[in-house]
Amino acid sequence: DVEALLDSWAVGVGVAVVKGQTLATVVLVKASIDIEAPSNGHLSAIYVKAEESFVAGKVLAAFQADGRRGFQSRW
Repeated sequence: DVEALLDSWAVGVGVAVVKGQTLATVVLVKASIDIEAPSNGHLSAIYVKAEESFVAGKVLAAFQADGRRGFQSRW
């Protein structure tokens, strides 16, 4: 399994975001990637805290899209 570190959350639960906005920064082996909002909406829950390690496939957060039912974003 690939292990990664959730470096930081750029927004908190309930904060409105726009499509393409960075939600979190993830650090892989010598690489860092930003997770962007898939659409306008807000994070409805955070399951992996900043500075916490996780394995590929772990659900990081729940995202509620404006005007749609929520879905869980996966890394």
